[in-house]
Amino acid sequence: MNRTIKILGKGSMCFTTDLLKLQITLKSADTSYRKAMEYHCEKIAKLIDCLEELGFGKEDVVSVMFTTDRISDFNLVDNESYSKGIKVTQEFKVCMPFDIPRLEQVIHKVMDCGIEPEIWIVQAVSDVEGLRKKLLQTIIKESEEKAKVMAEAAGAKLGNVVNMQYKIKEFDYEGYISNDYFDSTFIPITAGYLFGYDFIPDELSAQEEIEIEWELI
Repeated sequence: MNRTIKILGKGSMCFTTDLLKLQITLKSADTSYRKAMEYHCEKIAKLIDCLEELGFGKEDVVSVMFTTDRISDFNLVDNESYSKGIKVTQEFKVCMPFDIPRLEQVIHKVMDCGIEPEIWIVQAVSDVEGLRKKLLQTIIKESEEKAKVMAEAAGAKLGNVVNMQYKIKEFDYEGYISNDYFDSTFIPITAGYLFGYDFIPDELSAQEEIEIEWELI
């Protein structure tokens, strides 16, 4: 029977965001689904026109969520009250480099185009796979060094890898942007402007685990 040794390699790394994701949510309500969708499509057209003026293409505006709900006691734009109706909710994602002056320009433009959006700002990294590969390479290298020490202590030498199991861990390659003025993890922008100062990018982190089985010779 071949002798083996198992090492559970763990590693973590921190990195700074270089990408911003804008989650733009539009909500439209009316007395029927058809009317709500007509109103909603008008909002989408205004959003796309607004973003195109800022240099984005239609392909940059990605729909990630769409729902419809029956609602009660709501007001239309003319403030006329209704007891029943349909609400349409749709979320769009727009990505851009981490550039605060550019972000401020985009937010101001979108907030002023008459669509009453809700905007969440998410910080992320553009090369997730590259960072993950670097982290896993570091874990494997450190695991091999530990395995060699343990093999020598047992009077053996380390052979080839006979099995490797990737342990799925919670990792965070993106997070909601943080700044000095807000303690909350999330920063909703629904009215007014939260700018006039520079955001402090939060340092992101990731953790991975790999169980490696080595042959002893």
